[in-house]
Amino acid sequence: MDRTVPTPPAWRPLRVALVTCSVAAALACADDLVEPQGGPVAMSVEECEAPTRYAACGPADASSSEAPGVEQASRALGLGCEPGPDESSLPEVGGAGLLAVDPDSWRVAERFGSWWTPRATSEGHNLDARLLLLSTGRLPALDVDAAVVAAPGSALDQGETHNPDGGPLFAPLTSEPGCDGALDCSGSLAEPFAHGAEPHDALALSTALEVPPGTHGLRLDLAYFSAEYPEFTPSAFNDVLAVWSTSEAFTGNVALVEGRALTASSLSAAGWMRHRGDDPALAGTGFEGHGGSGWLELRVPVVPGERVELTIYLADVGDDSVASAVLLDDLRWDCEPCSFDGEGPACGLAPRPNA
Repeated sequence: MDRTVPTPPAWRPLRVALVTCSVAAALACADDLVEPQGGPVAMSVEECEAPTRYAACGPADASSSEAPGVEQASRALGLGCEPGPDESSLPEVGGAGLLAVDPDSWRVAERFGSWWTPRATSEGHNLDARLLLLSTGRLPALDVDAAVVAAPGSALDQGETHNPDGGPLFAPLTSEPGCDGALDCSGSLAEPFAHGAEPHDALALSTALEVPPGTHGLRLDLAYFSAEYPEFTPSAFNDVLAVWSTSEAFTGNVALVEGRALTASSLSAAGWMRHRGDDPALAGTGFEGHGGSGWLELRVPVVPGERVELTIYLADVGDDSVASAVLLDDLRWDCEPCSFDGEGPACGLAPRPNA
């Protein structure tokens, strides 16, 4: 298809209020900035009951086609496992949902390419031996080592999946900015879906969790790859990964790269596309000659005792031909709160060291 790159629009910085204005002073910021959701949150002094030892979710062959797809995907993130003595899990209170019509658009694997394996190695982390891989292209089957190994450069033309094209974003996501508990309080999704841009090959995993007492956050490790880089960066072909949180602490997209939605363009602008071209870390991923972020850590604010809902959403934007993918690993609770106002650890994404 014709991929003539249009002139990038001049995006308005809808998300700056979240990183430059304190919560208390948000209303004093410029009119074109999105106000943070709610006011100051009273901090609990109760003891944090986040697990220190997570249950593994079963043997590596649990990713075979014999298990229901949603169970495979959620258990790869440590959701709904059966804990043993002195272990804890991430019990789902609403059940997980996997919105992926095409079974070749995701995999549960022990390795991606020649380099990418589960990151967690210590207590306090989710030590499952598998990764969840989502893609806007069609992935090869697992090999005998339970690995996904793609042909060199194949992400440039992996073919259209059978996942949905066009239409609105999957509920509860919206690109409309606002902090009313239903719209996107980050304001970040307005940029990739501006000027009528539509999602293609979209898929998502959703879940609901009950926050343990004294626990103020969730963390998730992820690595993003895109064949949009470098040729179509920046451009309107801007495949997006969103992690939507519905919480008393914050409702909206929390997968933020310096305040912007996670795309190849925002990663490149931030200097976070750490693996490029012939980097050995891209070998066997299909993204040789293109780019990958390396491991990023996502921090999500939550309120102790609440029910928090998460939706991890990936889609092509602007066309349905060039693929992007994300690896997900090590979902776990966090005792320490994060913030959007510059006080304390920042919510959103940050590069992991040496990753």
